[in-house]
Formats: sequence, structure tokens, C-alpha cells
Amino acid sequence: MELVYMWIKKYGHMKNIGLNFGGEDFFLVKKKKKKENNEYEIEITKKDNPHHIKNFFNIYKEKDKNKEKVNIINVTAIIGENGAGKSAILEIIQKIGPKVQDAFFILKNGDEYIRTELMDKYKFTGLYPKHSVVKLQNVIFYDNVLQTSNFKRYYRENDNIFFNLSTMKYLYEDKYKTKPLETALSEYSLEELNRQMDFVSNFYKIIKDDFEFEIPSVITILDTHPNQNKEDEMDKEKAEHLFDDINSNEVKKFFKKMDFSNYIYKTFKTNNFPSNLHKIMKSIFLQWLLNTLNSKEAKIKELVKTIIKYSGSPEKFYTFLQSLKKIQLDNLLEIFDVLVKIAYNYQKYKKPLTNTITENIFGNFKKDNDNISKLVRLLKKTDYTSNLLQFKWRDMSSGEVAILTLFSRFHSIKHKIQSDNILILLDEPDMYLHPRWVQKFINVFIEYLNVDFSGKTIQIILTSNKPICSSDLPTHNVIKLKKTGYDENNWPIIKVIKDDGYQSFGANIYSLYKDGFFLNEGFIGMFAKKKIQAVIKWLNNNRIRKPSKKHENTIMNIGDPIIKHKLNQMYYDKMEIIQSKDRSDDQNQ
Repeated sequence: MELVYMWIKKYGHMKNIGLNFGGEDFFLVKKKKKKENNEYEIEITKKDNPHHIKNFFNIYKEKDKNKEKVNIINVTAIIGENGAGKSAILEIIQKIGPKVQDAFFILKNGDEYIRTELMDKYKFTGLYPKHSVVKLQNVIFYDNVLQTSNFKRYYRENDNIFFNLSTMKYLYEDKYKTKPLETALSEYSLEELNRQMDFVSNFYKIIKDDFEFEIPSVITILDTHPNQNKEDEMDKEKAEHLFDDINSNEVKKFFKKMDFSNYIYKTFKTNNFPSNLHKIMKSIFLQWLLNTLNSKEAKIKELVKTIIKYSGSPEKFYTFLQSLKKIQLDNLLEIFDVLVKIAYNYQKYKKPLTNTITENIFGNFKKDNDNISKLVRLLKKTDYTSNLLQFKWRDMSSGEVAILTLFSRFHSIKHKIQSDNILILLDEPDMYLHPRWVQKFINVFIEYLNVDFSGKTIQIILTSNKPICSSDLPTHNVIKLKKTGYDENNWPIIKVIKDDGYQSFGANIYSLYKDGFFLNEGFIGMFAKKKIQAVIKWLNNNRIRKPSKKHENTIMNIGDPIIKHKLNQMYYDKMEIIQSKDRSDDQNQ
């Protein structure tokens, strides 16, 4: 099923706008008001798209010719300045289905076109006078914007049809609503990291070869609460209150003497381990202890009494902890084991070897991926540890993180897609990306879909405020939105630009930027423009008879050779006039 046309009755500031998505045919809608009953009549007509190429967006490599492939039926870009309504269009598309009040859609199913229902008093004439009930396909929506004022629009999830991969959706999931903000953000970060590691493990080529950047080999494991004095006091008070049948002095001694050094030493065989490792293990253990105390089970209280008894001796404490593996302790000891292994393996793989004690725990992602992934999974299983640790890739730019986030989120849902037809909506996927990466994005994304979504039929609609992506698309696959003014309520008036001679596919990217649609204020920055205008004003002021080092240096800094040459000539002419007048004044004195 392919979305080929949509007509927007009214949605926010968008009114009576029709959009063709570059299919085999073009559609035109005429809205007429009938005088006799003040009702509206909508006439739909269509004509062939003479430049349409079937299967144009399918990329098949020779080595994969016998494998099942994805069928990319169409790729469309909606391009326009900020506030032109690009994101709003994607919002409306998500409503495809029965009883829509804002718009109607025309979809192609095989060789047949069908129109969806528009809930209003409109009479349809011409093509498709009767609407059809549309069986929804899978829709995948992605954006990476944090926009709290609009979060409700991101939170739609129903019938395993709509897959929302937006950052806002992940942050506003039901499971986070009852949790403290810090815990929710920590768990969100853990899930994001888990998705990213899983993707990189399967698609390292996309990162290294296609986008030409190296995933950092090191992941930093940080203590979420670096200054825990107050929280430690609160934990102590809570423990004393919950554990009132144990002498408070014993509890205080326990908090003070609890020592995991022997536990760590058994792996490291040296005391040169990260200083935060012991602190983090202590924090995790205390959280487990408080969680255990809250259970109010007599047998567990006896167990905790025994733990306190052994806590004074590091050797006895280690031996006792090892013996606890015989009973279920909510993954606690397994977390300890993996955490110590990660820290140890990092030092083992480090070259050159050093005895320097680091503060934070580091993990070698490339060589110790299994242990790092296991730790993330273990932490997700327990409520009391998920907010104690924070994982960070080292030295990654915002563009690198954006690429990793987008691809990893798609990779995470591939097994959940049930339909053979998928509509992918990407809201400004080129955000944060360098122009060189934007050039590659559509091609790399389609090649990726060939692997993870093989056998599916896919349509892609993306938005952008840059012209670069349009050089990969035929002209009829680029929808250009423009603000032409403002109405009486100060809403922008939006127009779809048509037949302006704009040829996008294969166009020189520099030429695309020169298009007045993108740069209607000229081709230089506004600040530079005002500075140059100030120089020109000074040069044309005949009353000024002194040279200006400031304006001379401004001219020397201009990058455009034609403007620079012209202003240089004007400057030297002005200096010649000033010097000539000075000589004349000297002779007259």
C-alpha cells in the first residue's frame, strides 16, 4: 500500500493544501462552494506522472542478488523553512484510517486507488466519489527532538501498528511515570545504550565504512551519585528504622566497615583497581540491603544479621558473599562479578600496561562487549540498581550519536513488524549531521533496510530544511513548502511551490543552495551583510576625509573575491581623493 496523495482541510495553520508524493500519477483537488446549500464539493482528477520510474529506489548489490530484498516503492522529501508545517504533515499522516476530520488520503493498493473518509459535509465528484475502509499498514515514526510542550502527540501506541521511535515517546513511557526523574532518565539511558551496542555489534560496517567514524572502544561507567554523603545518611536512617531489632551501633559499624576489597582483589590480584569500583559496589549492596529490609521477611532478616556479622573482616565477608550464590539474591552477586570483570579486562587489554589507579570504571566495548551487554541486562532486571550507574560512550560528537540513535532504534523493532507493508516517517533525520553525511544518508539508510527489513515493501517520507537530500530525489518526489505571509490570527500562510523549474535529482548541491527557495536573503550571512553595507556607506560618504583601519581590515577579511576586489578598488579611490584634497589644502594655506 502506497500513500500517493493527501489533502488537508485544516490542521493548525495548514488549510486547503494538496500534496502529491511522487507516485505513478498526479492528483488534483478542486474545492467548490455550492450556492444553494452552502455545502462544499470536492472534485478529484488525476494525470500521469511522465517522469515516474518504477522500482527507482531499489538498490541491489551483486553479492546479494539471490537474497530476499526490500522493495522501496517510493521516497519523498518535504522541504521548507522552519515553521512551514513539515512536522505537522507527518502528524496528519499518522492518522491514516477511518473517520479522519483533518484530511483525506489517496492510497494505491496494487493497481487500485482508494480514498479514505473525510468526516465533514463534503460531496466528492470526479474520481473516487465513495470512500473506502483502509486496512492500516505498519507506520514507523522517528524524530530526535526533545519538545516537552508537545509531548502528547508523540505518545501514540496501538494495535501493534504504529511504532513510535521518537525520543519523547521513549521518555514518556508508562513504566517511567511513577518513578523519580533521575531513575527514569537512568533507565532510559541504559535502554538507549543497549540498543546502540546491539546495533553496532551487527552493523559495524555502517559506522566504520559508510559514515567513516570509529565507535569509541571505551565505555565509561560512572557513579550516578558522585556526592552521596546526604544520601548515605538517609540510607543509614532508613536502615536503622527498618531494622529496629538490630542494635543501631552494629548498623553504624556495618556501614563503616563494609569492605569489598577482597572481592575485587580475587580478580585483579592487585590493589590497582578503579577507586570508584569499591564505592559503586557498596552503593549497589546498600540498595539491595534496603530493598531486602523492606520485604519484612523473617528469614531474610536473619540473613542480613549474618551479613552484618561478617562485614567487619574483608576476607570473611568475601567468603560469605560467595556462599550466598547458593540462594537467589536478585542478580546482586552476578552484577558484582561482571562489574569487576569489566574493570579488570579493560586494564588487561590496555596498552601500554600501567599501574596508574583510575577513578572511573572503563569497559573495552570492542573486546569485552559480551560482559558490558550482560551488565546492562542485569541492571535492567532490578529496580534498585538501574539508577546507580551511568554509561557513556567516550568522545562522540552529536552527529555520531544521532546516527547511532536512529539506526539502533530501527534495528530494535525489526522483529516486531508484522505487516509486509511499512510506511516510514522521518522528521529531520539530517539534524546534527555534517553536509557530507547528509549526502550519504538516503543511500546508506536504504542499504540498511535491505538487510534488517528484507522482504518488506517500504515507503519513506522524510522532512528537512536543507536542500542536500533533494539531490538524491527526482523533482516530483520533493514537496516544497513556503510561508507566503500571515493571516488575521498571525498564523503563517503555507503554500506548496509547484513547477518553478526546480530540478533536484543529481543537481549540484552548491546550485541547490543558490535556489531562492532556500536562500531568499542572499548568499552570505546577515551579520557579514550588515558589516559590508557599513563599509559601503562609509566609502560613499564624501564628507569623511580620514582613512579607516577598521573598514580596511573588514575588506581584507571578505571571502568573496569579486566583492573584495570591488571594495578594495573603492577604498583606494577614496584614499586617493582624501590625499589629493589634503595636498590641495596644503597648497592653499
